[in-house]
Amino acid sequence: TFLQVVASVDLLYLHGPHFQDRYGIADAAFSPLGKANIPILAAACAGTSVYIVVPGGCATEVEACLTETFVL
Repeated sequence: TFLQVVASVDLLYLHGPHFQDRYGIADAAFSPLGKANIPILAAACAGTSVYIVVPGGCATEVEACLTETFVL
């Protein structure tokens, strides 16, 4: 078993009325983050929400990546 402790993280929370396709929304968020080489430490989908955890200090870069895909 592998466990990595990351002391500082940023949480991205996406919520919207059309997120019943949350796996499609997650893919739309993961693709630009992957292209920008931003590591996704954890992700979860629940109801109409998608949660993405990235290393601390990445929030500004994440926002810049997702501005073209989502209204933030």
